[in-house]
Amino acid sequence: MDKKYKLNGIDFLNTSKGTLIGIHQGKVDCYYPWVEAKKPTTIKYVMMDLDGTSVKSEEFWIYIIEKTTATLLHDNSFKLSKED
Repeated sequence: MDKKYKLNGIDFLNTSKGTLIGIHQGKVDCYYPWVEAKKPTTIKYVMMDLDGTSVKSEEFWIYIIEKTTATLLHDNSFKLSKED
């Protein structure tokens, strides 16, 4: 049986295959697998963009921006260029 917990607005869903982390913002529900980080005893820095998102999530946000713009333009072929 799956168990669900909530902590600071984040869902933790324990399943038979592992734990999923649920984040719900802007009417978008995102679930990520919980992966235990292998980290040094002290963290020297965390790489963030100017907008506060982690560098690893950049491709996801580019995809969301493209899809939103394509919807607003009524043009499903819309894609950002490298210069954008």
